[in-house]
This record gives sequence, C-alpha cells and structure tokens, in this order.
Amino acid sequence: MSAAPLLDSSRLRTLDGFSQMTPGASYVTEPTRAEEIAEIIHRAARARRPIVMRGNGRSYGDASVLPESVAISLARMREVRNWNAHTGEITVAAGASLGEIWRFALPDGFWLPVVSGTMRPQIGGAIGANIHGKNNWHAGTIGEHVTSLRIIDATGQDRTLTPADPDFWAVVGGYGLIGVLHEVTLRLRPVSSGNLLVTSRALSDWDAQFDAFEAASGADYAVSWIDGFRPGRGVFQSAQYVPSAEPASLRPEYQELPDRILGVLPKAKAWRVLRHLTHRPGMRLGAAAKYHAARLRPGETAMMPFTAFHFPLDYLPDWERAYAPRRLVQVQAAVSRTAAPAVFPRLFDLCRAHGIPPYLVVMKRHRPDVAVLPYLCDGYSLAMDFAVSLAPEDPFWTLYRKLVQTFLDQEGRFYFAKDLRLTSDDARHSVGIPRFEAFRAIKQRWDPEQVFDSALGRRIGLTMA
Repeated sequence: MSAAPLLDSSRLRTLDGFSQMTPGASYVTEPTRAEEIAEIIHRAARARRPIVMRGNGRSYGDASVLPESVAISLARMREVRNWNAHTGEITVAAGASLGEIWRFALPDGFWLPVVSGTMRPQIGGAIGANIHGKNNWHAGTIGEHVTSLRIIDATGQDRTLTPADPDFWAVVGGYGLIGVLHEVTLRLRPVSSGNLLVTSRALSDWDAQFDAFEAASGADYAVSWIDGFRPGRGVFQSAQYVPSAEPASLRPEYQELPDRILGVLPKAKAWRVLRHLTHRPGMRLGAAAKYHAARLRPGETAMMPFTAFHFPLDYLPDWERAYAPRRLVQVQAAVSRTAAPAVFPRLFDLCRAHGIPPYLVVMKRHRPDVAVLPYLCDGYSLAMDFAVSLAPEDPFWTLYRKLVQTFLDQEGRFYFAKDLRLTSDDARHSVGIPRFEAFRAIKQRWDPEQVFDSALGRRIGLTMA
C-alpha cells in the first residue's frame, strides 16, 4: 500500500450504488496483498474509522457505501491463483470480475455455475451478496459452489473457511460486514459448447407464466420478461446447454458482446439514445414491441452464446444513466409458490392505482437459499424497475411502502443488494428474527468493535454502530 496517510485527501472519493441514490465520500484504499489489508485494518482502527468493502459498485443501494469511512477496494487483487482444468476448481483473488473468470476458464470447457445479469461484479462482491441467476431453482446461489474462502478479520488475522464451518454462511451473503473476503475457491461447471438453445414464447397472462415455469423444470435456465404496462403479459425464455462439442464457441472472442447496436450505434453511446425513450410512452412501446415480436415467432428456438443470454445488462454500458435526471430504483422480493399467483397481480394493481408503472419487470423461479441472511424461498421473485426523482416527496415512495407491505404480508423475502429503503423492522420480518439475530451474534463475535460497516448495515440494523 502507498505510504500516503490513510485519511489523506488524495484518497477521498464519492462512492455510490448502481441506482446513484446513496452517494457518500470515503477514503479509498487499493491493497495488492493480504498483508496490506491487515495493515489497513489496523490503521483504520487507530484512526477510529469504520471500513466499508467496495467492489465494482453494482449493488443498487448502499451496501458498499458509508460516508467518512475507509473503503477497501480489491480492484488490484484479481489474479487467478490456482486452476485445475480437469475438475474445474479455480482459486482467484476476490477482485476478479465474473467476466474475467469466464474468459479465463471457458477455453478449457468450464463456465461459472451461477451468474447475475451482468458480468461486471467482482467475485468477492458476488459472494458477499450471494448472487443468483436464471437457474436458481436447481443450481442455487453462487455460495453453494464455493469450496473455500479466505477472509481477514477485524484483528488482521487471515482465516480460511469452508462450507463445513458454521460461520461460512454468514460471510456468504453477509455484504462484507464480517471481514475482508480476499480469496475464493469455487467449482465451475463443465460445458462442451459456449452456446445455449433458447426458446422464447409470448405469454398473455399470469396463469400462463406460472404454467410455463412449472413446465420448464427440466430446463437449464428460465426467465420471463413481464410487460409492466400490461401485467401478466410477457416473453418467457427457457434455455438448454448444447450437448455437442463446439470448440470454436468456447473462445472468448466468440462470446464478446458486439461493440455496436444493430451494427451501427456504438454501444458506449447507446444510453444517450435510450435516454430519449426512457419515459412512459417509450417504455410502453418497447415492452409491446418485445411481446409482439415473440408472438410472430411462437416457440422459436435459437442458438445463443452464453454471454448474449446471461448478460443483457452489458449490451448497453451505463444504461442506468438513461434514467437521468431521474434515478433507477428496483424492488425485488420472492414469495412462495402458493402465494405468488395472488401476490403478483396485486402488486400491479397497486402500481396502476398510483399511476406509476414499472419500466422493466423480471420474473424468476427459486429454491430456498441457505445463508444466515436468506432472501429466497421455494417460489418466485419479481424484480421491478421504476424511474424515481431525487425529491424525497416523490410519490413513488408511497407506492414503495405498499409494495413492501404486500410482500411482507405473505412472508416475502427481500434482496438487500437491490434495496434502498427497507427499515430494520422490514428486514427482520423478511429474514425472520431468529436468523437476523443469529447474524448479529456472529458479527459481534467476529467484529466486536464494529470495524466493518456500511450504510446498509446501519439502516437495517445488521451493525450496531
């Protein structure tokens, strides 16, 4: 680490979440070795400054933000430290992104077993948020594929945990509040092709959506893109791995997303164009066009590279900026299989009553996760994107409380990585008080001085600062 003072003004940067709603200035450090991390922890303790873990800033809210803190970024710790090309077990520094991992492993015939909708998160952040993908109902979360991890605790001690350790599942899904996760070993999935066979179907109502997910239980992936202006209507996609060997499709250059939209518009500038369409008429038209295009090709199956299917958010870099001067806010929660058919239409009835439609809605199938702080159940989730102004009196927040209460009334579980406004009572109700308090007890045992903190941790009561 640089010899510059820990609280030197040259380190001060304004950090924010993906929604750009929770800015805070922190003193950013970028260690390159575990020993430097331990040194930062000791220096922060002497300066009486809390530490917040900072990845690539893909959490929507305040999970990696805390004003006046010391932020530890592992952006310079991203190397592959061990690779077994026969078993697919890989050990990487926690700063490596999902994109860097698949680019390394795919030529040897291995793919990440769980990915989010973007390849940009660091693996450490992905494990801290315990991400899920479009295969969650059978593959689980990313944490279920981790075989060991190394974490530096509040005393500077470097410790190794495996799934057999009782505290493993507090680090996984613990949002960086237990210690500094700096190395990860996980097992990747063997593949013979870098393509998926993707079937798209236009569905007209909620019953058809639920039936499609249940019928696709044998698929490798499933997701539905719901029309926020005509709820229940949407485009359902299921995908299967290609069983035949296609070596050319395993090359990174085959998987790279195109630099231009429709072969014309540089994708780095696409958000500027999308900005002129990010309003109710434009988003209504876009959702309708997607639905009717799928209707014209009923049950069409197409070959699609892994990256094109998994990472739609990366087709448009900085796409969240298209919401400016408003901001992107997402509400994401899961409810049981029995509750979802009644809850989901009720959510959209609330949106309609308040005159605030969601611009993008994604529906997925799930199984329960096993973290100390669980956010999934045997059921379904909706992720609903809204355009919100920076004004605290924006009418969306009245709707937000009603959406939250509707989920909580059915024992819904919220994903804290996508959250901006849940209260401590909301969080306890969502997780369950015994598990919430179990996490706090583990946190207290590992970090009695509350060295590791975040705005999220303080807001929902996971930390005691």
